[in-house]
Amino acid sequence: MAFRIDTVTAAANTSTGLQTFTGVLGGLVPTAYILTVTRGIIAGTEAIGGLMSQGFSDGTSNSCLSTYNENGVTTTDTGRACRADACIYILGDEVTTIEGIAVHSSFSNNTVTINWTDAPDAAYIVTCKMFAGVSAKVITWDSGAIVDTNVDVNGVGFQANFLYVLAPQREFSGNNSNAKYCTGVAIENNSTIIQGNISGVDDDAESTSSITGRIDNTIFVKQYTNTGGNRWTASWISFDSDGGIFQKHGTTAGDTEEITGLFLQFPTDEVNMLFKETPTSNGNQATTGMGFLPEHLMMFNCFDTAYVSDDATGLMASPSFAEIGTNYEFSNYWTSEDNVSTTRCRSAHYEKASYIRDDGGTLQIEGEYVSMDADGYTINYTTTDGTARKNFVIGFKDQGALPTGSSLVNGGIVKDSLINGRLIS
Repeated sequence: MAFRIDTVTAAANTSTGLQTFTGVLGGLVPTAYILTVTRGIIAGTEAIGGLMSQGFSDGTSNSCLSTYNENGVTTTDTGRACRADACIYILGDEVTTIEGIAVHSSFSNNTVTINWTDAPDAAYIVTCKMFAGVSAKVITWDSGAIVDTNVDVNGVGFQANFLYVLAPQREFSGNNSNAKYCTGVAIENNSTIIQGNISGVDDDAESTSSITGRIDNTIFVKQYTNTGGNRWTASWISFDSDGGIFQKHGTTAGDTEEITGLFLQFPTDEVNMLFKETPTSNGNQATTGMGFLPEHLMMFNCFDTAYVSDDATGLMASPSFAEIGTNYEFSNYWTSEDNVSTTRCRSAHYEKASYIRDDGGTLQIEGEYVSMDADGYTINYTTTDGTARKNFVIGFKDQGALPTGSSLVNGGIVKDSLINGRLIS
């Protein structure tokens, strides 16, 4: 049984109504997708304002998280917003300003359709990563008041081996001042749980001590206090037939603060995650250790030089989420500096495999896709700053040519088909 993945981009509709994203999935109907939006309107051109919005849907349930940092010196222009009834939410330059909301509409062969119920203010570039041939389920759960103890997450309905999460340090409804974000991943490969996240906070305060962020290779959720201190973290322990088990660490407070996750089921050991770093000089970097020939990559880049270490440079880790395939490479990037500058909050969409800027907006890392290899991949770094920046990369195994033949069922010839989200040949 083969799964299919594709990633496409399009300018967001600037009027309410339907918008369709069309991928190359061999005619399969998607079962889930992840959307990412920055303030970028033209690929490769930075926009003022540090916006990042991510969301996902399984066709029935949606969740999304948006964070925004304005290029201002006021104490009201950072914020976050999250919804459990939308697949994308674009937050404006005030915590109460909404620049766009979309909900899931429908799946069809090769396509995802969303419905803009609140039209975006501009034609922001939307990145849509769609999955077909895999079981998918979106679940949202409380972090709870129990620490360092196994807690069940139920309701998935199948044995997943991939989990993509968003955690806003609040319930998934409404807005908050203080820009906080956490995007995390947990996967199972070779009977081992591998997990990581990029997280950060920018307080509504004009100081350099209330903004920080980090990349982590030991947990899948990290939450900060408003002033940049540690609040709580979470580890994914295991997957099971109806979800899995996690542990919360740190404070028992925030028991109603929620985690939302997209659970996916890939064939055993056909998804893996590697923790790597950028090279210190220009040229090709060949990465091995994936365990198979990948067809698609998700690369999480940031400014940090160490795992599990809060950034001391007044940055929200400057994350960049990249989608890479044999025929595409997209990076969605944003940064927020110490909130006392009028020029250092920005975001953009780049057609690059890797893209990182520093707290002053200077380009540090730029890389382009070269090849998918037997045990990994190769990126050509055209810009480096002499410092190894940490990242982690998720690889999805190459599924070979799309099935075009037919199968015999009870003596009759039928086309390949999807049953419960899985490709049956």
